[in-house]
Amino acid sequence: MVGSFSYWTRATLNGVAQTVFCDTPLAGALTLTALALISPWGALGGLIGAALGAATALQLRGWKRFEIELGLAGVNLSILGAFLAYSITSGGLPPTLAAMAVLACIAIELACRPPLAKIGLPVLSFPATVTALLTTMAVVAMARTVASGPPALPLGEPGLYLSLGLFIAAMATKSGFATLLTVSLSACAALGSGLVLGTGWVGPPSLWAFTVAPAVFGLHAVFLAESRLGAVAGLACAALAAAIWALWMALGVDAVLAPVLVPFILAAWTVMWTVRRIAGPAVFDPHVWQAVAAIREARSSSRPVVALTGAGISTASGIPDYVSGKWLEDGVPVSTYSYDRFLASPRCRRLYWDACNRFRQVARQAKPNAGHHALAAMEMAGWLDTIITQNVDRLHVEAGRREVIELHGRIDRVRCTSCGASSDWPPAAVWRKYDLRCNGCGELLKPAVIAMGENVPPAMWEKAAAAVKNCGVLVVTGSQMTVSSAADLLALAREYGAKVVCVNFGPAVCALQPGDVLVEARAEEALPAIAKLLGSYPVRSPAALEMSDMPA
Repeated sequence: MVGSFSYWTRATLNGVAQTVFCDTPLAGALTLTALALISPWGALGGLIGAALGAATALQLRGWKRFEIELGLAGVNLSILGAFLAYSITSGGLPPTLAAMAVLACIAIELACRPPLAKIGLPVLSFPATVTALLTTMAVVAMARTVASGPPALPLGEPGLYLSLGLFIAAMATKSGFATLLTVSLSACAALGSGLVLGTGWVGPPSLWAFTVAPAVFGLHAVFLAESRLGAVAGLACAALAAAIWALWMALGVDAVLAPVLVPFILAAWTVMWTVRRIAGPAVFDPHVWQAVAAIREARSSSRPVVALTGAGISTASGIPDYVSGKWLEDGVPVSTYSYDRFLASPRCRRLYWDACNRFRQVARQAKPNAGHHALAAMEMAGWLDTIITQNVDRLHVEAGRREVIELHGRIDRVRCTSCGASSDWPPAAVWRKYDLRCNGCGELLKPAVIAMGENVPPAMWEKAAAAVKNCGVLVVTGSQMTVSSAADLLALAREYGAKVVCVNFGPAVCALQPGDVLVEARAEEALPAIAKLLGSYPVRSPAALEMSDMPA
């Protein structure tokens, strides 16, 4: 509940945790303790700043409640608060100027959030960094000095090692592998810079602690969801940030202003903009990250992942919704196309065949889009076990899926209404003049798609039901969930404990429950992002998929 003690505790501790790219109260408590071992006043300033940031955000537009609770509203003031508190207590910074700095940080964040959001980039610690640099310049202009050296450690050198351990522990709560990668590269940067610069075993903390470490951990653990893409991006960001830091030092800018977090911010924005251009903007959607985490969790617990797809996944291929009415004759009631009317009326049979033929012609020209290819790639990589589709266009199969449960049939075939025997479409001249009959049992033939009022074949339904009963995650994409068969499968998955990931452009089409993930994006954008973050890269042709199965 907003305003409750527990809410404020979470928001404040999470604000501190966000300074090391984490988002849990535990990480916040570990980070705060680590700060206190370096500078007790700095830790107090960081805590006050995080609380003030959350309180301010609640009074301003542009902040969502969940963002405040995650600490995103408090991170910049937490960073600035630690800097200001240390500077005040160490001498040289007037409290009145510190208060002005807080207001300036809030104003800078409000000003830069919208333009950065338009180009898909996060604010990061830009407001706090700019404010700290401007504050330092103002103090120098006033002929004062701002404490810039390392603080006197309360516990001495052992306290420093304990502090580093607590920072690492906080990061490990977010991602163990990203923490290991970050510590390894930061250690290399620390030792390497120490040798090159002749400063002993450990080089400048401004390089390894404030440049390399946030670059690796931020890109890999947070902004690219612990993916292989994130690891590569993190390495690239660290290299670029280190280069900017070296240039800063080589040009002597550090004699006027310390680099602080500037190299990291510039490098992160550059790398994230590049990745966005290559992989698409959806890879930076936090809801996509949640979907990826849910799929990973399911697989780690050996529970299958099932996708339930509807017409929305095929619209990017130029196929309107089959039940939208676009295929029907103008002025003819929809009920004319029902299964009962098909069985009862020769005229209704002609109309039904004609409508299905129009759909078939469009489907024959359509090609799988990025959403279909993404699901095929996820299957090849072992992340996806089954696709259940309401679509009849066969695009999942064309994209390379080996097995698809086609709940509502397929438009390219004809099926007997009694025995279920399947065959190719006959020539138009035949079905437009005559009632087609099965060669085996003599009953009516119809296009092999489920008509209104027609039951899904029992064997098909049992197969779909068995898949969702066993799954750990059900990914619902492109389905309006208005058809009873899809709604029943969703309810069945929930009943057996599956987590639901809904990929839908616009508001959720089904009632969400606690723990569900809603990705508000088009299927052709969100599914490739999920696949890439899982390390599955869509293959564009069935031939390529077949070649991948050939022995080396």
